[in-house]
Amino acid sequence: MHVVGITGGIGSGKSSFCHAFVRLGITVIDTDQLAHQLTQASSAAMPAIVAKFGESAIQADGALNRTWMRQHIFSNPSGKQTLEKILHPLIYKMAAELIKNEPLEQAYCILAVPLLFETQLFLRLIDYSIAIDCEERLQIERVKSRSHLSEIEIRQIIATQMNRAQRNQYADEILRNDGTLQDIDAKVSQTHDFLLQKFKLIKQ
Repeated sequence: MHVVGITGGIGSGKSSFCHAFVRLGITVIDTDQLAHQLTQASSAAMPAIVAKFGESAIQADGALNRTWMRQHIFSNPSGKQTLEKILHPLIYKMAAELIKNEPLEQAYCILAVPLLFETQLFLRLIDYSIAIDCEERLQIERVKSRSHLSEIEIRQIIATQMNRAQRNQYADEILRNDGTLQDIDAKVSQTHDFLLQKFKLIKQ
């Protein structure tokens, strides 16, 4: 199974592009969703998170207190690395298993990883990488429209991620997201055709 990694900064529109691939029949494995599963009550990651961060890191229902964790990481930068060391190996294991179970007749699947180039770990799983790119002002507008985060908080998150120039330099392909949903469908359709041909040639 060939794997295409999709990455991009917060608010870049990764989900919109992933949805477009799904509409073409391509499986998308989203590491954000896997992380969410791992931080629910009684999930695999929670004992280690509580051991490292204390009871403040969990909600009354036993799930991760995301608001507390986000604020903690902003004020304690080392906390981000600590959390990633707990979550990333578990996410990697889940993603690898899901990829392994994909039907072989499918040409490729998508692995969506926000920190694909920052962590390096998930690069082991992919054959081709795509960066979703847009202006920072659009990132901020999109995140503000869908969340309760302030502009300051959004900029703090952007500052913790790889900058656009670096991300685009590492990617095999860059897809700009500054248009309409129809534009996204058109770009994904073109990339899909390219990938089908690319992986067909690789198999030969």
